[in-house]
Amino acid sequence: VQAVLNQKKARFYVINAAKIARECGLAARINTVMQMAFFHLTQILPGDSALAELQGAIAKSYSSKGQDLVERNWQALALARESVEEVPLQPVNPHSANRPPVVSDAAPDFVKTVTAAMLAGLGDALPVSALPPDGSWPMGTTRWEKRNIAEEIPIWKEELCTQCNHCVAACPHSAIRAKVVPPEAMENAPASLHSLDVKSRDMRGQKYVLQVAPEDCTGCNLC
Repeated sequence: VQAVLNQKKARFYVINAAKIARECGLAARINTVMQMAFFHLTQILPGDSALAELQGAIAKSYSSKGQDLVERNWQALALARESVEEVPLQPVNPHSANRPPVVSDAAPDFVKTVTAAMLAGLGDALPVSALPPDGSWPMGTTRWEKRNIAEEIPIWKEELCTQCNHCVAACPHSAIRAKVVPPEAMENAPASLHSLDVKSRDMRGQKYVLQVAPEDCTGCNLC
């Protein structure tokens, strides 16, 4: 990517839209921030006219939900305009570290040829012959799809946990797993692995453990 940007003499800009949205109380909604960044960079609308137009559109769209929401979006506009930063492009260093493989070398051939290409955004380049003729998919391929895309992941608060396992059932990517283990299994566990005494009468004396897999979590907040 760096070589292509240099070849095209592109100008590269970044903005932490998610951070701005959180600071303005917009949760993960970055549309307002990105719109302002787009107009600020392209100058399709001259001067402050883009800001005025976006402020008007926000007032029209969100005024029915309260003035507070409108003003939070206006605040996001102002911060977005100040937060766009240009990243100077450096020549490609041939000795720099190569990107790690998308999937592990221990993955099956199908995962390394098909799944890895899709994860790398190259799925459209796959020939039809690479896919199963009947459309079926090998079992267990998700164990290799560690996308690591969540900006935030849930933290287990043991003092509030009722061991209902609703969070486990709600997680669409099985990123939250609960286990009941004997006490001796926790003797050599790292300090970061917490546990509770099981509340169920049928498993008294056992330990209840809840874990989150960061690389599988998408940050959807359903839990």
